[in-house]
Amino acid sequence: MRVLGIDFGTTSLKICILDEAKDILYEAQARHDAESELGVQDVAKTLGLAMKMLEAAEKEHENIERITVAGQMHGIVFWYSNLGEDLTTLDCSALYTWQYPETTKAILAELTSLSPIEVFPGYGSSTHLYLQRKNELKSSWDRCGTIMDFFVAWMTRCKTVFIGTQNANDWGCAAGKRWNHKDLVKGITLPSIAQDGEVLAERVIDGFPFKGAEICVPLGDLQAAIFPFIREKTAVLNMGTAAQICCLVAPEYKLPAGYGHLRLDPFDQKSALLVAAGLNGGTALQTFLTMISNWSFSLQDGPCTELDLAKIIENCNKYSDITTMPKFRPTFHGERGLPELSGALISGLTGEESLYEILAALHRGIIETLFTLLPLQFLKEMGIERFCLLGSASEPRFLVHIKHILGGEFQIEKGAQNVSSAYGCAVQAIYQ
Repeated sequence: MRVLGIDFGTTSLKICILDEAKDILYEAQARHDAESELGVQDVAKTLGLAMKMLEAAEKEHENIERITVAGQMHGIVFWYSNLGEDLTTLDCSALYTWQYPETTKAILAELTSLSPIEVFPGYGSSTHLYLQRKNELKSSWDRCGTIMDFFVAWMTRCKTVFIGTQNANDWGCAAGKRWNHKDLVKGITLPSIAQDGEVLAERVIDGFPFKGAEICVPLGDLQAAIFPFIREKTAVLNMGTAAQICCLVAPEYKLPAGYGHLRLDPFDQKSALLVAAGLNGGTALQTFLTMISNWSFSLQDGPCTELDLAKIIENCNKYSDITTMPKFRPTFHGERGLPELSGALISGLTGEESLYEILAALHRGIIETLFTLLPLQFLKEMGIERFCLLGSASEPRFLVHIKHILGGEFQIEKGAQNVSSAYGCAVQAIYQ
């Protein structure tokens, strides 16, 4: 049996093919550069890249039995159900991602009153109502879903859209397999909520790569990424575009008072996932460096050298032993549910700091902010004994600060630096 996982990430697409022994037969990754403005991405551009990557994969591995999809949670796409193959004529909206900032306090309050979780800007239910009430949804659009749900509908021509419980939960207003805000939605059919990873009756149709392959209900990218690594008494710290600390809890677990900013996400039929979801992971470094670059442009009144992010990260890892640094809280994007963490702060500057002292402070601040969301004492009381580090978390630039904060009280395991939701959902496909 050979399975394929594909991850529709915020900035890139990833593909992974596994055999039944979970050995990697093929991997590919490419940036889609689909964002036109904050939180708004070109769907045709993303799907076009996905097709090219799948076609390349099919040339090397034809016999794929099952495809599972994961991707960025919270986001929403609207489309006309009579889908065609031509990307240039697709009748669909942009993808409004988890970073889409537009909504109103009234909408958030209204939806939160109907939702098991607090609804924030960027959640699918919030974006949907905001666009609906601004009359920005075309009358021809009669379906909606995540970018992954749209991809599955397009590949199978299934007019019933299926969304998994993981992604439905992160839209807000989902209670089990029911939408609590259904009466507020006009003219568009909300997706049917199904079990995550369930094999659909429809298969990939002619004209697409891997014709005839089974295709599954899409997964959330976080759940897919951590699936091969998470277990009891283990907290996973994943550092990517965003950052998360998460651990397994009983399905009936209730958040204690004062922790409404944490999420309880579906995971599997035996466990839920407690998540501290930070918005200021790798994006904080990118935002800060872009700001410096823009300042340089203004000072020179002309073009400046393009940022070599890979080289800067390499140097951050090289100089990770820096101990003298200012205090930097790099919450450029704020943190959901914690208005006191709105906006970045730097203090203790002497005017003699090097760039890499500032960047060391930024990396320390990213980690400190994450543990502000989910304090160590909270984790101790939950019986957590070890941390598994995924993504960039095991790189020296972050690891030194993680070790300092943990203070030897927890075991540290390095899971995978190149953690991939594509790999994780392919692993899950084997078990379906």
